[in-house]
Amino acid sequence: MQKALAENEWNIVITDYVMPQFDAPAAIQILKDSERDIPIVVVSGTIGEDIAIETLKMGADDYLLKGNLIRLVPAVERSLEAASARRDKKALKHMKSLIMSNSLDMICTVNEFGKFTEVSAACHIMLGYRPAELLGEPFINFVYPADVEDTQDVAEAVMQGRPTKDFENRYVRKDGTLVSIMWSAFWSKEDNMLIAVARDITERKRNEEALLLRERALGEVSQGVLICDENRLIIYANSSFTSITGYTEAELLGVSCAILQGADTDPGTISKIRAAIREGKPFEGEILNYRKDGRAFWNDLSIAPIHSQVGGPIRFIGIQRDVTERKRAEQDLNFALERLQLAVKAGRVGTWEFNLLTGKVDWDDQMLALYGKTAENIEPGPERWANAMHPEDRAFMEVIYQEVLHEGKESFETEFRISRGDDGRQCYIRAMGIILRDKSGSSLRMIGINWDVTEERQREEKLSEALANEKELSEKARVGERAKNEFLAVMSHEVRTPLNGILGFSQLLAETPDLSQESREHVETITSSGQALLHILDDVLDFSRLSAERLQIESVRFAPREVMDDVCALFICQVNEKDLNLAVVIEEDIPSYLQGDAGRLRQILINLVGNALKFTEHGSITLSLRTENEGRFIFSVKDTGVGVAPDQADRIFEPFTQADSSISRKYGGTGLGLSISRRLAELMDGTLELESQYGKSSNFILTLPFETVIETSNVISEVMSRTFDTGFAILYPLHILVVEDDKVNLKLALSLIRRLGYDPIATKNGREAVDTHKREHPDCVLMDLQMPEMDGIVATEQIRALEKEHPGGKQSF
Repeated sequence: MQKALAENEWNIVITDYVMPQFDAPAAIQILKDSERDIPIVVVSGTIGEDIAIETLKMGADDYLLKGNLIRLVPAVERSLEAASARRDKKALKHMKSLIMSNSLDMICTVNEFGKFTEVSAACHIMLGYRPAELLGEPFINFVYPADVEDTQDVAEAVMQGRPTKDFENRYVRKDGTLVSIMWSAFWSKEDNMLIAVARDITERKRNEEALLLRERALGEVSQGVLICDENRLIIYANSSFTSITGYTEAELLGVSCAILQGADTDPGTISKIRAAIREGKPFEGEILNYRKDGRAFWNDLSIAPIHSQVGGPIRFIGIQRDVTERKRAEQDLNFALERLQLAVKAGRVGTWEFNLLTGKVDWDDQMLALYGKTAENIEPGPERWANAMHPEDRAFMEVIYQEVLHEGKESFETEFRISRGDDGRQCYIRAMGIILRDKSGSSLRMIGINWDVTEERQREEKLSEALANEKELSEKARVGERAKNEFLAVMSHEVRTPLNGILGFSQLLAETPDLSQESREHVETITSSGQALLHILDDVLDFSRLSAERLQIESVRFAPREVMDDVCALFICQVNEKDLNLAVVIEEDIPSYLQGDAGRLRQILINLVGNALKFTEHGSITLSLRTENEGRFIFSVKDTGVGVAPDQADRIFEPFTQADSSISRKYGGTGLGLSISRRLAELMDGTLELESQYGKSSNFILTLPFETVIETSNVISEVMSRTFDTGFAILYPLHILVVEDDKVNLKLALSLIRRLGYDPIATKNGREAVDTHKREHPDCVLMDLQMPEMDGIVATEQIRALEKEHPGGKQSF
């Protein structure tokens, strides 16, 4: 048997079971040892069932009894078919093994539970795992979390008989990095498993993203980008190119790039461009092109060849910048420079130009004369200034130069010293210059003038020497400053004094019974005129104090609701006359008491409400208060008036300024109210801003920091709720001393006090007040500040000193 197997190829072996010194199991073993897949059929005269089963287990394809040889042919056929199927299966298995071991794509099978049952060797390269590490694991565990939901949906569809092709998702590699994978999968009903092939597309995705990024970058740049083929036909145009030229992308693709050329396009420049394209060289230059609508524009053009890496045709990329405005500015500048040159010739002013891109410097003849130089012995660049300049002036001139270049300044003016190149004389040079930039802000050139101010500086030095001998004049100037401050104080007192008389007596006159309507209107006119004059005076004095930084901020306890109600009460008559609605809105969480300068708050709110009333003819004015955060409170005055134009929003806060000149003629006013209000807000560490819709409304927003005062039980005096009549003195008896040097104000004060039922004592200066206090010991003293012989401050100090000498006596208040 061994010899026969070695000499020939056999399709089948038929063997007896029992033979001399040999049997079927030995034959089966010989066949196995030969490693040849030949079917074997065992024939036996007497074979038991257990021996038959053992024979089949050993590798026999079939067995039969010699008494039943009629089964031999079918047995042979079956064995040959089984062997063929076995060989096919083995070949298939071998092929599968080769594919699973060598395929660059990852091949895997997944059972109905979603677990890997077989994985090719490529998984180690693709995912970093060896096949054994994946077997039995749910495939979804390796999917990137953001892709899990989509992956599960696709897997379920495949298991339901809908195969997928080119599905993309991301897996997490063993080292934690991500890999992009493209899947094709189908469900095998016979094997009850999902079979999938996966390809690593990470590099392709990276290239696609890079390509997309480059394409997006080209589309987003502000310069126009154009790509042409070797025949100068357009194959790409970005959005900036279409925006500049007015053509759509569809109108440009496949068209010659000469579409932008027109009647005045320079033929010489066109020839240079075409020569560069023929030779595959870059081109830089400016050319006059035309938009779709026929308008000309100057194009700063850069063209570069793009050579194919595989020897294909050359492409050309063109980058264009619309420099029409720059060219126009240059033309205007040249025109202005020509006019300047005509003007400066008469004044012996030298002109210069410094090209920041090339470093070239141009001086005219007058500049050379100023520096004592000639065209033959002058340095070529900006060092001509540095070499002539005094060493002590070079550092600060370098600072000025850097500021102009890098901090966005448009011009400069300075002065420095030089040593002339011919006779070595030291001269003072005054320099002015402006800088020219392109649309992107890049510096292009500087132009300016120089002129000799040596004689002026010499005169100034002489004048300085003369002024040094005039110390007396300086002292007089200081005396004048003090006199100005005293004048303001005197003006405040002297103007307010008659105004108080006018306002006080007009109020008393208005309360006169049986006053005719005409007379009452005259009194109201006097009152409103006096109040207007007093308001102007207050504005001027406050502005003066603010300018001199002499205004102090106080801190007192006050009720914000009362302040707002008081402010609105001042304007109730004017509001009613104009038939407006004046409302006060206060949020519920506003504290009852705050700590701060209530007087300055009231002054700002009066200015804002008065301003709103002035410019509102119909509708409403709303004064509101809310809290923004702890310690900061927002007051707003909103009206339905004429509003403020956007370009005037900041201007109205400037002193002596209104939105336009017609306002002062129509509404009056000094133009100081809003300026004072903003400066007061800033002194109080707050802000005052405007939100306005021109022609519709204005909203002034005042934000101030205040401390919250914890409420305590306070008894409100009955005095605040009583009517001030002659019965007041009976309920609250007082001995009152009035000290006032002005007859009108004294008469007014006495009249008002007597209306309360008192009989006051009057004195005309501080000295009389002190003497009277010694005799009368009054309960209350109403003291004027500025008086002849002795002012109110000194008189009050002496009265307090007298009270300390007699501590058991009555003290005035």
